[in-house]
Amino acid sequence: KKSYKKLLSTAKNNYMNSLNTNIESGRVVNWNQFKKLKQSKASKNKFDSLDMQNFKNFFSDLYSNVHATLSPDQKSAFLEQADLINSNANPDTMSTLLNKRIDTAEILVVLATLKNGKSSSDDLICNEILKALTCEHLELLCLTFNHCLNTKIYPWNNNIITPLHKKGSKSNPDNYRAVAVSSTIGKLFSTIILNRIIEFKRSNQPDPINQLGFSKGAQTYDHIITLNTITS
Repeated sequence: KKSYKKLLSTAKNNYMNSLNTNIESGRVVNWNQFKKLKQSKASKNKFDSLDMQNFKNFFSDLYSNVHATLSPDQKSAFLEQADLINSNANPDTMSTLLNKRIDTAEILVVLATLKNGKSSSDDLICNEILKALTCEHLELLCLTFNHCLNTKIYPWNNNIITPLHKKGSKSNPDNYRAVAVSSTIGKLFSTIILNRIIEFKRSNQPDPINQLGFSKGAQTYDHIITLNTITS
C-alpha cells in the first residue's frame, strides 16, 4: 500500500511537471489540463506565524500536566507504595535482577539491536553515534546510567513533536497525529530497564503457554492456527 501511494504520487508529480513545462515552452495545452495544474498549485496551504503559534500552544497544552492521569498526591502515594514493595522484597533477587549495576556488556547487548537511520532528538545523538562509542565512552555511559538508577532520576524528558496530518482542515492542529522523537540515550537506558523487568517476570512469574498478548515473538495468528486445528 505504501509503495502504491508513493508510485501514484510520483506519477502525479511527473504529470504536473510535464504540463508546467509545456506551458512554459509555449506549446498548445488543453484548458482542462491547465485547470488541473492550477488547482494542484492552489491546493498547497501556507501557514503564517499565527498558525504556527496555534500549533505550538495546542501541542504544548496536550503534553502538559493539565491532562495528567494522576494528581500529584496520587503519584506520591504510588511512589511510596513502590518504595514499600521494594524494601520488603527479597534483597538477593532484587539486587541480582533489577538493581544490579549496569555494565558495558549489558549496554552492548542493547546497542546490537539498535537500527540505523533513525531520527535523533534535540541532543542530535543518533544510534550510529552510540554504536561507535569507544570503551572509555561506554564507561562514562555506565556511570550516567547507574547514577540515574540510584537516584531514580530520568533526565531525558525532552521530545521533538512532529505533527502528521490525518484528515480534515490542515490548519486545525486537532486533525494531526503527533509523533514524538525522544533521546536515543534515554531509549537505550529504558530498554536496559525493560529487559531486566522482562527477565525478572520470566524468572519469578512466567506467562502461561496460552498467553500471547504482550509477549515477544507471539502473534495473533498462532491462536487462529490452533483454533483451526482444533475445529478441523
